[in-house]
Amino acid sequence: MSYDLFFLESDRWGDDDFLEFFEGRPNYEIAGMLVSYRNEDTDVYFTFELHDRGLDLEFERDHPCCWVLFSLNFNRPSFFAVEAALEIEAFICHFESQIYDPQIDGPPGDPFSIEAFIREWNRGNELASRTINSLKTQPDYFLKPRADLKAIWEWNYSIDRRYEDMVEDLFIPRISFCRDSDEAKTAIVWGDLVPSILPKVEWVIIVKDRYARRRWFRKEVEIAIVPWESMPDELSGYRTEIQPVPHYFVDKPEPPKEWVDWIRRIPAGNRPEILSMHQILDAESFQV
Repeated sequence: MSYDLFFLESDRWGDDDFLEFFEGRPNYEIAGMLVSYRNEDTDVYFTFELHDRGLDLEFERDHPCCWVLFSLNFNRPSFFAVEAALEIEAFICHFESQIYDPQIDGPPGDPFSIEAFIREWNRGNELASRTINSLKTQPDYFLKPRADLKAIWEWNYSIDRRYEDMVEDLFIPRISFCRDSDEAKTAIVWGDLVPSILPKVEWVIIVKDRYARRRWFRKEVEIAIVPWESMPDELSGYRTEIQPVPHYFVDKPEPPKEWVDWIRRIPAGNRPEILSMHQILDAESFQV
């Protein structure tokens, strides 16, 4: 089940122009007439596809002027639509393309509205999420408040921009979700206490290489999971900002001795199961 938009034909643009627009554009991969978007930081994905004329006569009869088909799956967290809307708007601004939105069932050529797109996608997504997951005998999804998911998306979406704007050489971790029995915990990966901008999460996955313990005269990389409450108290002394999520600028070139002693004491554990973002759904989608 998906939300589909049709971009209408124009005498100004051809199929080569469509493909050229996406060449070199971040997060896109071209495979024939299909262009797939996947953002590794946010886990958001969707597609643009050139309409192959003559392939589906029934479709052409119903949509005779379709040039490009956009498709975004349902049963996804709401921030998928927020990110998709930005890319749709960029496409429309470049091609000055008119659209037909069958979900709204307005006349072809209606102007695109980010707010209307997100609103209608959320409406369809809530119905689809309830329907799809009611048929599953074993739930494979987790629920989180929409505002929390939006804030996490904003953090992850801004990682590249933060790197571009940053003067210091700091690591910026992506916020993920890890399975904890029947719960999903927010988590980041932090390796060897490297200078970083650390968002506040429930779990910190510590990767120990430099500070790993020796076994039989050699070191092996160790993984440890640390609840945020067990992080060093000195963290509160670093510069902090609160938007889009609270985060700390741990910017000293070398960690304090107390931190080194702390990380050495942390016992190694099992690698956590990192969840895909499409497994985390808006709790509001299931409120009737």
